[in-house]
Amino acid sequence: MQTELSDLFQSNLPPNESQISQILDICSSSASELDHLNSEIHRLQQSLASVTAQRDDLQSKISTYRVLLSPLRQFPTEILQQIFQLTLNPFPVIAADEGPLVLGRVCSRWRSICLSTPELWNAVHITVPEALHTFQDYSAKCSRLTLGLSTWLSKAKSLPLYLSVFSKNENTYQEDVIQVSTMLQILVPYASQWKYISLQVPASCLRVFSSLSGADVPVLETARISCSDTNPFILGPDFRHPPFLESAPSLRRLNLGDAGPSFHPVVPWSQLQFLLLDHNDWDFGPDELMDILAQCLSLRDCTLHMHARDTIVSRRSRRRSATPTTPTTAGPAAATSSENDDEHDFTIALPHLERFYLNTSSIVMSAILDQLALPRLRHLHLDGYRANLSSSLCDSLASLLCRSGTYPLRSIKLELRRTAELKNAKIVEMLRAMPGLRVLAVKEGSTSPLSVIDEEFLNALTVGHIPNSNPNMTVGDGDGLAAGEDAMGGERELGVEVLCPKLEEVEFSDRYAFSEEALERFISSRLQPAVSFVEVVPTATATSSSSTPPPSLPQRIAVSQLQSISISTFRPGLSHRFRRLFGTATETVEEEVNQGDGRKQAVIKISQDTPYRSSPTAGRPASRTMRYGDGDEY
Repeated sequence: MQTELSDLFQSNLPPNESQISQILDICSSSASELDHLNSEIHRLQQSLASVTAQRDDLQSKISTYRVLLSPLRQFPTEILQQIFQLTLNPFPVIAADEGPLVLGRVCSRWRSICLSTPELWNAVHITVPEALHTFQDYSAKCSRLTLGLSTWLSKAKSLPLYLSVFSKNENTYQEDVIQVSTMLQILVPYASQWKYISLQVPASCLRVFSSLSGADVPVLETARISCSDTNPFILGPDFRHPPFLESAPSLRRLNLGDAGPSFHPVVPWSQLQFLLLDHNDWDFGPDELMDILAQCLSLRDCTLHMHARDTIVSRRSRRRSATPTTPTTAGPAAATSSENDDEHDFTIALPHLERFYLNTSSIVMSAILDQLALPRLRHLHLDGYRANLSSSLCDSLASLLCRSGTYPLRSIKLELRRTAELKNAKIVEMLRAMPGLRVLAVKEGSTSPLSVIDEEFLNALTVGHIPNSNPNMTVGDGDGLAAGEDAMGGERELGVEVLCPKLEEVEFSDRYAFSEEALERFISSRLQPAVSFVEVVPTATATSSSSTPPPSLPQRIAVSQLQSISISTFRPGLSHRFRRLFGTATETVEEEVNQGDGRKQAVIKISQDTPYRSSPTAGRPASRTMRYGDGDEY
């Protein structure tokens, strides 16, 4: 009978009466068995739910009691205080979800520790509310913030304070000035504890500090002042910077932005080690800047953003009726003059400056560089929204390096919007003054009709391309001998000149000004240089005591292998070409579409197996000290 039913599954024939009866019997008996199984499953599910609930209760109980054994509960208060300090932002804000306030909401012990740890309260950042609401709402917000600031600072006890106040309100409504001034007034009683203060507020609010002198801020090391309203008709002709800047005994770092109608602050310039000036006064030019720099003999890091007019200023125009200060010691002077040499009638030497960032037009750049001597300069960044690499700027840069008397420059970065036509000799002369250069970066505007990085530029940097016409340089090969002598001590013909023998990192944009073959030759010659060392005779600088410089001994400089090169290019096949040549060392790290014509721009990086050298700004702390170089903020 089962066989007959099985046959039905293999056909579309209808079952007969007997088969129908059998099918109904099978379904009936199976349904009864199914009900029994469902009942059993329900019983087991209830039992499982009960056991699971018991398990969860026990697990919760165990977890609750294990919390009592947490190692964190065993930490001494001193350890927790250190941990809490490490969790804070360098400048915490007064908010329930940040800083010590959120830590104090965890438990009573943590709250007690927070309240008894002044190191958690000695730094704060205040953002003044924007006046976007009704007067009552705005006033209430400011009042709560002022009260919170007062309470916050009281918990810092006698520790040095790191303070930052920022206001977006650029208008000069009386209510805005009153509210911001009220907040600033809270800071005045704590002036003796100021170590870092940043004020980005309306200039008229700075009058709150008019009663403070340098003696009132004995530990102040860093000051940043940038004002949003500098209208002389509002501030009045008598406005000046806060008087405490004039004689702050510990001031070492200063950042001055737009702060009043007249940019002539009285500051203890000779104390400063870090300086940033950013001003939009078109009448503040190189002459005024030189007056300031001549006093900054301790500077190590200098950042200048200038928007002066393109007025040509030469050193000859800087002659004074009075004789400039004459140095009392040998070596570069703070301000030196020479009656016999008009070209060097006024030079300012900054003997400790290592980093210099200059953002202005090329004419003003040249005027500034022409008047400086920087014997310890290591990192130079020239950035100009109207700047171009002209012959005069190349001359000024080469002259600066030669005038400084040594070859300390390690990195140079040029961000130029336009490029003037240059002769190869100018480029070679500029590069020849940088034998210690390790990092070279050139960024040009996309609309520039010419490019610094052209065929001649790459050829100049290609090892083995330029015949050695430099009388101050000899080259050596792998045997360790100078190129001018052989193993028997005799002379032999000099080989090739190696420009920038220490070059390790290169970054530039491709403006179709060179062939792919020239680029390949440059990279290959730098990855495996044909010579091992060069000997360079430094160009000495005359000191104030003698017009004749002393003779200089040759410096032996090893020729370095190129560690990395970064090229921003629109050439579609360039990355594939260099991947074939240099293998896995080639990497296309970024692609973006040019919105103008739809072309794709790729950034190609070619590197050695050795790690990249850190950039000049790598590892700088983003905390309570200024950060300089490459336009970084404080």
